[in-house]
Order: sequence, then structure tokens, then C-alpha cells
Amino acid sequence: MEDFFAYSENFIDHTRVIQDNIQKMEFTSGERKKQLFRETDREIVECESILSKMEDFKRRYPEETMTFRPKIRSHSQELNELKKQLKKVNFDGNSGLLSANNDNLELWNEKQRYDILGAYDTQKKTDKRIDHSIDIAKETEEMAKDTLDLLEGQGRQLKNANDNLDYIDENMSRSNKIMRQMYYKVLSNKILLILFICVELVAILIIVYFKWIKDLFN
Repeated sequence: MEDFFAYSENFIDHTRVIQDNIQKMEFTSGERKKQLFRETDREIVECESILSKMEDFKRRYPEETMTFRPKIRSHSQELNELKKQLKKVNFDGNSGLLSANNDNLELWNEKQRYDILGAYDTQKKTDKRIDHSIDIAKETEEMAKDTLDLLEGQGRQLKNANDNLDYIDENMSRSNKIMRQMYYKVLSNKILLILFICVELVAILIIVYFKWIKDLFN
């Protein structure tokens, strides 16, 4: 965190130098103006380097993105505005688009070099963003693969659990069938026992009748 804000303070220091140089260039010409342009060009390159470091810092600490992003956006807008001011002060309407004298030709060459450096720096930033996106895509692919393996394992567990449930259901059906058979057997035994007792009672009654009761009536 402290390094990031140190970069920010350093950026502000360089932009102050750029602003001072642009103001001086409005009232100078010739060799002094070229010297100020080169100094300002170096300061702009340094600012772009600092912004690149701040972007790297943001990528290393994604949890602080909401804190870092507004600061980076503000600095980037400020730098773009200073670039426009620098172009305007070197190629204003007072001297036309490009004059034929050597001073303006050298300034034009300096501007071309500055534009090329800016385009190169932009390309480097784009390449870094692409590399970062590729890294994120690879990490996402690995996470998706791990998730797929996990789901596959859970699917096998569910299949095994379902097979176990089928086995339990089969055992329960077999147990229920055995219990019913035992119930019917016990019930039939009870019925046979009751019938046997009834037969014995009838036999006893017949014996009693013929042995004692019949004689009484005779």
C-alpha cells in the first residue's frame, strides 16, 4: 500500500515539472524551446513508467482494486491532458501547422519520436493486459478442471449410495417376505392348536356324558 502511494506522489512531482515546462515553452523559442521539449518528453516517459508500475501493483493486489483504480484513472487522464497541451504549445495556430525553418523541423522530429515512444508504451501495456488475461484464462481453466473432477467424484459417490440403497431395499423386501411367512406360520399353528383344544374338549364332554350323565338319566 505505501509503495503504491509513493508512486502516486512521485507521479505528481513529475507532472508539476511538466506543467512548468509547458508554461515556459509558451514564451520561449529556438534552442531553449527544444531543450524544454526534450526535458518534458523525458518527464512524460517517466510518468508513463510510473503508471505502468502502479498497474502492476494493482494486478498483484486485486483485493485493493477499488482503492487503486480511481487513482490510476485520475493520473492517466491528467497525463493525457498534459500531452495535448504539449502538442498544442509546439504546433499552435500562430506559426501554421509546420514551418520550413530548421527549429520547427527539429521540433516536429521530436514530436514524432514522442508519438512513437507513446505508441510503443501503449503497446507494452496492451501486451501486459493480454498476458494477464491469458493467465486468468489458464487459472479459470484449471479451476474448471478441478471442479469437474470434484463433480465427477461426487457423482460416483452418489451412484454408489444409490446402489447401496437398492441393495438395502432388496434386503428389506426379502426380510418383509420372511416376516410374513413367519406370521402366517405362527397364525396357522395357533389355529391348529385351538382346533386341537376344541377336539379334546369335545372328546372329554363325550366321555363324561357316556360315563356319568347317561347313567343318571337311566
